[in-house]
Amino acid sequence: MSTIKMTTDHTAIQEWAEKNNGTPQLIDDPSFTGDIPSVRIDFPVRIDDSFLSESMLRDVTWEVFFARFEQEQLAFIYRDDVDLKDPESVYKAYRFIKRDALDELAEQERDLFLERFMTSP
Repeated sequence: MSTIKMTTDHTAIQEWAEKNNGTPQLIDDPSFTGDIPSVRIDFPVRIDDSFLSESMLRDVTWEVFFARFEQEQLAFIYRDDVDLKDPESVYKAYRFIKRDALDELAEQERDLFLERFMTSP
């Protein structure tokens, strides 16, 4: 399994998503507040769509996506090895997390946290 990486760089996020046929979306749901990010990347493999109503999802430009990404102070955690033919691989390939959730962790603790975070459902 590949190394888990973390970034807030918009170009890196967009390049990773597009390399894996992903497009930016917002989740427009009033119940998505607080610690739940309201951005997502939509992939041709629709494993998480069963949890979200299509009426809650909105295709947006990368500019709009990153405005919300910054508003929510998110970080992007991802793996490089995505098998687009395997829905589980796509589902576990990335996460968005609040930046302040990582601020207080020491580097070693952060690596362990990220590994656990990426493997949780």
